[in-house]
Amino acid sequence: MAAPQGFLSRIGSFFSRRGYEAAAIAPRFRDTDGRWGEWQVIGGNPVPASLVLRSENAWRNGGYFRNACEALTTAHAGSGFGIAPKVTELASAWTTFAADAQWGGGNFDGLTGNMVRSMVVSGEGLAVEQPDGRWHQLPRSAIAGDYSADLGNGRLVREGIELADGREVAIYIRRDQDTAMERLDRSLYVRLWRKDFADQVRGVPWGASVLIAADVLADTETAILKGVQTGALLSVLMVNENDMGAAFPFEGDQRGSVMESGLEPGALKIVPGGYRPHVVAPQQSQQAKDFLAHQLHKIAAGFGVPTHLVSNDLSNANYSSLRAGMVEFNVRVEAAQFGIIVPQFLKPVWERFVTRLYLAGKIADLEEAMECEFIAPARPWIDPEKDAKATAELLRLRLMSPRRAVAALGWDYETILKETSEDQSRATALGLTNSAENPNA
Repeated sequence: MAAPQGFLSRIGSFFSRRGYEAAAIAPRFRDTDGRWGEWQVIGGNPVPASLVLRSENAWRNGGYFRNACEALTTAHAGSGFGIAPKVTELASAWTTFAADAQWGGGNFDGLTGNMVRSMVVSGEGLAVEQPDGRWHQLPRSAIAGDYSADLGNGRLVREGIELADGREVAIYIRRDQDTAMERLDRSLYVRLWRKDFADQVRGVPWGASVLIAADVLADTETAILKGVQTGALLSVLMVNENDMGAAFPFEGDQRGSVMESGLEPGALKIVPGGYRPHVVAPQQSQQAKDFLAHQLHKIAAGFGVPTHLVSNDLSNANYSSLRAGMVEFNVRVEAAQFGIIVPQFLKPVWERFVTRLYLAGKIADLEEAMECEFIAPARPWIDPEKDAKATAELLRLRLMSPRRAVAALGWDYETILKETSEDQSRATALGLTNSAENPNA
């Protein structure tokens, strides 16, 4: 059956208008759904600079928004990833490199956290390799996002990203506003970002869907604060129902129609007959608490994190609710760790590190040296006793290997074996025995 006339054109128009409402300067009421407009560029759907700027400002000034971003950063990067290279001798060389891996000072674990934070807040993390092998992190704005061109032969540039047959091969950057663009080959940088759409080439801030909710929450809190401040004032209207033209009955300093003195706290005033006082005391919204809680849930849902990580409120939490929320959250985190962070950041940096050693003649087999397993940071247990017993039971039933159990704690299995062997040898040499059941035996 043939498609209805104009069906394909309507579908194409729908996707060409896909956009982010939070990219607007301020939300507006519209007759149509505003979430699908104001983003129409032929040949792609660029991420508006206003969206990135608003996300960065929300991180700087919004406590809940910042807390959500930091919760994601900590969950994904933690205290740093561990490594388990196939060539075990490379571990010590990596430790030496990682201790000063950031250009300008800083270790590799700190760089990982900064890159993840930039990806969450700004949509992208960008780091460029320096001649000495260290990595220099650059802001997202360093990429010339306003540059797009067709270079021919299947090569084109979109938002400062050069593509060859759909594969990223280079970026165009500006060191500052006064310098010309510079082409940077793919082997000299790493770019950490999440791809949400098939035709996307630049990363989107992870909190884009809740930027407006964060603004609404902040505005509501401000409005409630102003209401409380107004309610704390004593505003009195004196109405003479018998003589509307009568003079004001109180004496004191007056500026225009405003009485600045004469109504001091605790003062006893005699009001002439005919006057009736009306006290103005604005009432607070009765549903303010429920509305603020709803906005917090909305922000948490948009980021994909449990609400208590946004609000730091554990008053209604228990072991079951915390575990249920964290299990789903950990699944999302693990998916991003091994689907985004490892292939886009850790693996390329490791390969550049190994290549430098190979070119320096310090390793012989480059292909074997490239193989490395990355160990995600350990996730804290909610109830250590219950989780430890569950892990021990899995090991007893041989449903988990000791290597995986150690990796879940964020440690390298070979390192643990080596340390355990050294401790046992040292204890034996001192005439001590160590028992898991009785450590003092």
